[in-house]
Amino acid sequence: MDEIKISIREQIAAFLFRHQMRGAVRFYRFALKQARIGIRTKHGVVLRLNPYEYVDNKIIRNGYYEEEVLLALLRVLRPADVFWDIGANVGLHALTVAKLLPNVFVQAFEPNPQLADLIRKAARLNSLAVQVVEVALDCDTGTAPLFLHEGNLGQSSLHNWDSNPLIKHIDVTTSRAADQVARHGVRAPNAIKLDVEGNEARVLRGMGNLLSDKTLRAVVFEDAMSSTSEVKQIMADAGFHIVELARLEDTHHGLENFLAQR
Repeated sequence: MDEIKISIREQIAAFLFRHQMRGAVRFYRFALKQARIGIRTKHGVVLRLNPYEYVDNKIIRNGYYEEEVLLALLRVLRPADVFWDIGANVGLHALTVAKLLPNVFVQAFEPNPQLADLIRKAARLNSLAVQVVEVALDCDTGTAPLFLHEGNLGQSSLHNWDSNPLIKHIDVTTSRAADQVARHGVRAPNAIKLDVEGNEARVLRGMGNLLSDKTLRAVVFEDAMSSTSEVKQIMADAGFHIVELARLEDTHHGLENFLAQR
């Protein structure tokens, strides 16, 4: 949106961080008082980002994060489809789909209240229609601790993978996807992006008949390379064919993105 203003100071700070230049941290600290930096992504969405956060920093430096995921979604989504962004983080994919495909109904699932609020604010700032659902999809309904990885909130998970007794956590609402559709007015998806830091299989089990419904045509998900992983087995049993997506940025971290289609 051309009318959205990004200050000169923000543009300078983004430039310094993008090129990893000396003085970036000092300028950010003193000129912007460590407020979030407004940037425009390569697909035209304005976000306010924290350069000390891993995903935010990658967006600042590259203009996007895991663009292979977006490109796969753009190939499979059709007008009037419903798109679920499960594990939306700052809402990058949800907001971008809403901008590029305004006829697609976008629902962003993000249990972290801080991130959910950022998505809502970004949707208003960009005049985009994104419904934020502040729950952690799972195979159980109730509450659970969300373990926060400060510095990389995108790695926050319902699992404390490092068994760190000191890791910060918050209690969040959990829900089966099937219950969200049956009881809470959420619209059933035609395409899904699923990235929930190791809880993917539980999310899929909580989908119930939604997963086998032929109106769900595609799922883009993060998983280990193993062809026999639980997630891939669930997808295969539901009638999906799976291909790996080649990464387009330097974002390798032991897991890869896959596209499952019927």
